[in-house]
Amino acid sequence: MKTQRPLAVILLAVMCSVMIAALHWKTLSTLNLEAEGFYYRDLAQNGPQHVEKPYANRFLHPLIARAISDVTGLDLDKSFCVLGLLSLLVFTIAVTWILNSLTRIPLLVFPLLLSAASIQLISSFYHHDLFYAALLALLFLTLWREKTWILSSLILLALFLTRESTLLLSACIIGVAWFKAKRKIIIPVIAVSLFGTALTSYITRLSPPNVHHMGSFVYLALKVPFNFFENVFGVEVWLNTFVKAPPPLFTLALPKWLHLGSISAVGLCPWQPVFPLTTIFMFLTLFGIAPFFLKFSLWKFRRQIAKQASPLMLLLAIYGLICYLISPLLGTHLSRYFGGGWPAFWLAVPAMIIKYCNLPGKAALRLVVLHVLVSWLPFVLYSVNPDSVPIVLSAVVVATVFQALALKEIRNLGPLNEGLIGDSPLSQSRDKDPLPSPR
Repeated sequence: MKTQRPLAVILLAVMCSVMIAALHWKTLSTLNLEAEGFYYRDLAQNGPQHVEKPYANRFLHPLIARAISDVTGLDLDKSFCVLGLLSLLVFTIAVTWILNSLTRIPLLVFPLLLSAASIQLISSFYHHDLFYAALLALLFLTLWREKTWILSSLILLALFLTRESTLLLSACIIGVAWFKAKRKIIIPVIAVSLFGTALTSYITRLSPPNVHHMGSFVYLALKVPFNFFENVFGVEVWLNTFVKAPPPLFTLALPKWLHLGSISAVGLCPWQPVFPLTTIFMFLTLFGIAPFFLKFSLWKFRRQIAKQASPLMLLLAIYGLICYLISPLLGTHLSRYFGGGWPAFWLAVPAMIIKYCNLPGKAALRLVVLHVLVSWLPFVLYSVNPDSVPIVLSAVVVATVFQALALKEIRNLGPLNEGLIGDSPLSQSRDKDPLPSPR
């Protein structure tokens, strides 16, 4: 299977970017004053010292938008759109390039990126999500190539200045590098991580504290049980500092020695089953049938993957899977957080299928059709009224039926025989250069 020429790969990516932007332009370009985008616009307009933490810590994306406005004379909103479109273009080119290098099938970018639910991760040009995804895709392109450690370090630093959760990425890189005996990269990654964290703390030292007036580390740590109760059990935790929560069933005053910042009372709000149903819906639909494929591959081919997979493929799978699984702990905008699993499901899974699975043409067509159906039909039903329990439950049922059909197809797939595994294009790639340039 021959690789596509670079120009063809880029043209495919441009087409995909145009289609995404056209389908979702209204959502992407709208500033929702009730969402985080308001903070990032304020950050671009006034600087980190005037925006509360943790939003102030994510200053790189808004400040670049401000720079575009200053240089071009565009108003700030148009500058966010320009930066968002550039990020979208870079992201799709990088993803298409990696897909072409790992699978030799760059056309996969269309059924993967153009799924109705998964595109929710690109929620708004005002958010940093798309910008972060573009940087992350560029990092994957450069990280494991020799003589690119300086570029990789600069991209990793930019990621730290965009989102504090880059610490998870660094931990995954260090773990994979240790496992695959690529330990010379560990020290640079640790150094960049420490420098990026310290630089962020210095730049935002004058920023107002968060709404609860507690330290950033404690704030982020306490978000985990708060989000877990809401997304998994459907029970929102009420705090005296969180006025947006509905009226609680009961409240409990905390003794002074248990006060955390301005939090002096807690309570529990009424049970809302739509929250856990939405979490299940996201798990079942956001990446189509790819999560089941990943589970199947990691179980059936775990020995081959441990021995043969390149460091890049392991990083894509591990980092993406962790982001996907911990999403209910991170926040309430679930589609954005689940979307962080894209490295596993848009890149690692297609590569594993090509490398390890015996996939006849008819079976491949059926699986692609099921993937599109899982991505689109439940989402169309869900979008009728995302706050309605019957609607969301119906969407979950529809998604479950199609996932069951897909799982039956996946279980019928056999492995490539030993001779074919050695001849697969991906297995011929060297660990030190797992992404050969398209010829």
